[in-house]
Amino acid sequence: MDRQAILDELTAIVHDVLDLPVREVGENMSLVHDLELDSLRMVRLAVAAEDRFGITLSEEDTWELRTVADAVTFVQRALREENQGTAGADPAAAPISGPPHHGGRR
Repeated sequence: MDRQAILDELTAIVHDVLDLPVREVGENMSLVHDLELDSLRMVRLAVAAEDRFGITLSEEDTWELRTVADAVTFVQRALREENQGTAGADPAAAPISGPPHHGGRR
């Protein structure tokens, strides 16, 4: 996913999830000063980004983000790492999903 696509998704999160009246979100915008994100909104942004992109943001990661560009870069890096981590995975080594077998009647 390229930077513009990530920025578009983050803009959608700002509009939809955070309900902020920002027409256009730019990479140079401050999360706190320009988007006026308080601690609750930062957490909501992080959770929404995790859901939207399928990534994980630790509490430390969340509070290190200062600008929209920081957030885009973080998401881009997390997606790249995720893709590299699964690209060489052996499908035979993947856990088998399904209900656990507890013995008993068949």
